[in-house]
Amino acid sequence: MNRYLELNKITFSRESLLEEYNKITDFAFYGKVKKTGLHAAYGVADDVVAQLPDGVVENVKFLKTLAGGIVHTHTDSRNVAINIPVQIHETSMLQFFEGGISEDVPVKANGKRFATKAKNIVGADLVDEILLEKAILLNVGMPHGVDNTSSPYDRVILSISLTEEYNDWEKACTVLSTLM
Repeated sequence: MNRYLELNKITFSRESLLEEYNKITDFAFYGKVKKTGLHAAYGVADDVVAQLPDGVVENVKFLKTLAGGIVHTHTDSRNVAINIPVQIHETSMLQFFEGGISEDVPVKANGKRFATKAKNIVGADLVDEILLEKAILLNVGMPHGVDNTSSPYDRVILSISLTEEYNDWEKACTVLSTLM
């Protein structure tokens, strides 16, 4: 099964998205340690969302990996996402893994802990990595992670979750096929 597909026809301005990102003051935190976790906050990206078919978008979030940090191998609570680079250093890689054992992921938002369907994956093998340079449809139900350890700045992406109807790899590929 494919891990990702490029959505070459989605256009975006990194500068405009970075402006929206810079307005955010509070992030939820996924993980155990700030340097090895994912920081997330709802955001606005009307120009991007307007390019997607009606009824596809569930929500829009900015995801941040700290400079010098890493997001360990995991799967999301969702199955697919559209990820768009906002601020990514040339050494910050999106990694794909196979195998391993899953364990629960702690989530903290507004000082409270929450349960999630997302899983940390321990003992998985790295099988591929890419530099996120354009919009992609990502199969986040498969083990993946981020290595931002060589980057001098935070890695920021825009991540769009799809509605329940399209939160499936095959359905998402079909509905977004005109954007590939």
